[in-house]
Amino acid sequence: MPGWEQEKKLGESAIIRKLFYEAAFERLSALGLVYPCWCSRAERLAASAPHPGEERPMGCKCRHYSEAEKAKMRRSPAAKVIVPDAVLSVEDGHYGPYSENLAREGGDFIIRSGPCAGPDGSQVPPASRDPSRGRASAGPPP
Repeated sequence: MPGWEQEKKLGESAIIRKLFYEAAFERLSALGLVYPCWCSRAERLAASAPHPGEERPMGCKCRHYSEAEKAKMRRSPAAKVIVPDAVLSVEDGHYGPYSENLAREGGDFIIRSGPCAGPDGSQVPPASRDPSRGRASAGPPP
């Protein structure tokens, strides 16, 4: 396939992928699972300091800001997704059963960065990724 045709096809794939990511973001938002986060990179790194087995605080401080506190913020926020405070279990084909409470072990995470991110600023959770790229498309969390 000549170079320009391949570039056109790649460009169309990127547009379709962006639309898919935007739809996944909107679904999560509609479910009330997304909140703005103004934490700096240093604050986020400090929050990730607990070692395995140590509990993390439930969500970042931004998750609990009032509308008045949000109005005072000057930088553009990232968007974080709220993870369930429940034990989720999977059966790994190689390692066997595995269980983890995502809220206590990993915590909420960024799904869309501020304006300094890539072209669309999106980082969609793996369970919502594009099935056309060989990844499962799970529905919204229970």
